[in-house]
Amino acid sequence: MSANWKYFRDEIVINQDFTDFIKDKIKGSSQGSTLLIAGRDCKHDPGYVFRVPPGYNLILLAAQYDAAGGLIDASGLSASGQGARGDAGTNSAGQESGGQGGQGGPGPPGNSGGDITLFAKRLINAHLVTNGGQGGKGGTGGNGGAPTTYHDSDQWGGVGYSAPGGGGPGGPGGPGGYGGRVVLAYVDPSDTTPPVQIESAGSQGGDGGDGGLGAMDYRGRFRARNGNPGPRGPSGQPGQPSVSRVTENEYWSGLVNTVGADAAEWAIWLKHLLFL
Repeated sequence: MSANWKYFRDEIVINQDFTDFIKDKIKGSSQGSTLLIAGRDCKHDPGYVFRVPPGYNLILLAAQYDAAGGLIDASGLSASGQGARGDAGTNSAGQESGGQGGQGGPGPPGNSGGDITLFAKRLINAHLVTNGGQGGKGGTGGNGGAPTTYHDSDQWGGVGYSAPGGGGPGGPGGPGGYGGRVVLAYVDPSDTTPPVQIESAGSQGGDGGDGGLGAMDYRGRFRARNGNPGPRGPSGQPGQPSVSRVTENEYWSGLVNTVGADAAEWAIWLKHLLFL
């Protein structure tokens, strides 16, 4: 995975100032980019939640990493808005009924969670979250077409009334976003398993759109049938997290496979810091 933006330091404290710094530095980079952050000693302020900018992936390399009761959250955003409204039914122009309203449009999809990759030589604890965002609501069905009067010699007074049009069905909800990919590898010679929590669930789909309103009959006595609500959108698939305790050699080979030439730059940084 090639990084679009890199940041190497001796000590990194993940807090609000650090988050603001990251947001400022990545301005202008496109969503879908990968951020590479590397530090010899990387820790959160106690309980601090580092929210990866939406739409970005994160690679975090650390000689020692401590979430300190906080977490890293790269979850996808829920969809904004809802599906388009269905077209209104055609108004009656004679004996024919008003037209049925059109179906509402599908809801927008939820955003998938970003990918998180964490390589730590010593891991104190970690909580990584990359859930999908909920799909948007389907569009409302179109209203039924209005009735009218027409000449009918068989009716009292020579006037007939066409039937009102029914409401259109609501659109389907948008699909939920997929859970992101999480890769966690750490080196720990002890038999103690560090506390690790990972959340990479796919989100539920959006609600179906409301049915459109049926038109009232010409004399306002009753309403034609309203449209049925649309179905809920499908849920997103969960991510497939990978957590592994590795040897020193596996740590470096995994880094090379993940970040390519950036692994060599990280090794040079670590060697330099050891001799400061």
